Amino acid sequence: MPLDFVFVGGYMHSGTSLLAKILGSHSGVRGISGESKFFDYHDFLKKKWDQNPPSSEAAIRNWWKEVFRFTDEPELAEFRGDNSNVPFSGPHEVFIRGGRSLLEAGESVVLEKTPTNVFHADLILEKIPKSKIILIQRDLRGILASKKIRTNTVDLNRYSEAQISSKKLEKDYNILSDGYSWKKAVRSANIATKENQERVLLLSYENLVQKPELLIKEICLFLGIGFESNMLNISFSNPASLAKEKGSGIYSSSTDDWKEILSGQELDLVEYLFGDDLQRSGYELIGNGKFKSHLLKVFPGQMGGLIRRIVKRVQFFGPKDFVIYARNFLRR
Repeated sequence: MPLDFVFVGGYMHSGTSLLAKILGSHSGVRGISGESKFFDYHDFLKKKWDQNPPSSEAAIRNWWKEVFRFTDEPELAEFRGDNSNVPFSGPHEVFIRGGRSLLEAGESVVLEKTPTNVFHADLILEKIPKSKIILIQRDLRGILASKKIRTNTVDLNRYSEAQISSKKLEKDYNILSDGYSWKKAVRSANIATKENQERVLLLSYENLVQKPELLIKEICLFLGIGFESNMLNISFSNPASLAKEKGSGIYSSSTDDWKEILSGQELDLVEYLFGDDLQRSGYELIGNGKFKSHLLKVFPGQMGGLIRRIVKRVQFFGPKDFVIYARNFLRR
């Protein structure tokens, strides 16, 4: 079966952007700029579609903007017509035809990266039949360290004024919220891989940066595309690394940064709450994962941070969209 789409997913700060950058450097792959978040909102969009199916080109134009509203693709801002004359059967058809419309000469596969794709594998494989999914997971301690540093980089020097509010929410750092979300992402990735071995590939961030050529060749084999050496030499910038890597290539120095970035109390709390999950995912603990009395001082601050995060999300999304967000989160 020819491949039309490849989707990348994994918990935030797990290396999804790095993986998308590597895949997007292939001559036969066209990456959609930005994160579409399409499958986060699919059920809401499908309900809206069923209530009032578009019956004109003008209506399709509006849907085109709706489906691609989170991307950074100027070419997807407006519907440019469709030569197939095949009616759209749902918002997923708008997504498919919009994505495929971006392909240029020599390109055959559309790449879409949204971290939360990890929670929607079954839906993606159902709605996009000619697709495969690559999921990536990372040591929770590395994710927390990355987010802890990135909370200080969310400013107008890096993001536009329109992006700043959503990025502050995305980069917000909380051991409880991030830990349980990471746990859900790992579980979803393992289930998706087990149930769809021919169409879902699960990678480790640590293996990717430590053995890039081996892993990238494995990815290319999975996708049925030829390996290209330039995939190892991508332009790279990682502001969440202590080494502040910038240049060309794939670096592995960020894999152990967490040992310096997270405090002893933070590490003890992470390993107490999520030690079993870390070990099941192949990560060794540096402590014994047992309860320590000083955790009683750390936990209230983390719980307060979790409450503040929920309040901020309600304020940012608005009650209606927050209900969609919360429903999706609890369903995972």
